[in-house]
Amino acid sequence: MDVHAAERDKLNSRAEKVSSSLMVLGSELHGVVGSVNELSAVSMGDPSSPVGAIVRILNNQLQALTQESGG
Repeated sequence: MDVHAAERDKLNSRAEKVSSSLMVLGSELHGVVGSVNELSAVSMGDPSSPVGAIVRILNNQLQALTQESGG
């Protein structure tokens, strides 16, 4: 095997390891985002929660801005 082929094989091996690591990270990230979305949905449905209050305030501000720009 010549030097170039050995270097190419080495790079391919590294690329496969990086690809596998990225796939695992992507899967973990998908799970974390799903969990955060579930928690956010629960808290947004509760007007007494801090997130629910923030969502309500932002929605009111968005509605006001929409009315100003449309009217």
